[in-house]
Amino acid sequence: MHQGLYERFEISVETKDGSWLPCLIYRLTAQTRQAGVEELGTEQKPSPFYKDVMLNGARENHLPDDYVNFIETIVDNGYTGEIDLQIENAKPTGAKGSE
Repeated sequence: MHQGLYERFEISVETKDGSWLPCLIYRLTAQTRQAGVEELGTEQKPSPFYKDVMLNGARENHLPDDYVNFIETIVDNGYTGEIDLQIENAKPTGAKGSE
């Protein structure tokens, strides 16, 4: 995750059976969104590792083929360095289904 471009959140996601699971998401920071994606170059693209996480999650959860195909078309940023998997910055939402 490129420092300063994304922020990590924990949200609650409802499953098909009606139960709720905590999930980590990443989104562009407000400052990054205001700057506009065009100005950021490849930094806002997912790493190959994260793209694989998205693809594997979509396939494991039997998401629609058109969505899986869409993820496959996303061009990654080519990053091959170390991946920081720490979650100490995750913020609980406090409410189901919202940030």
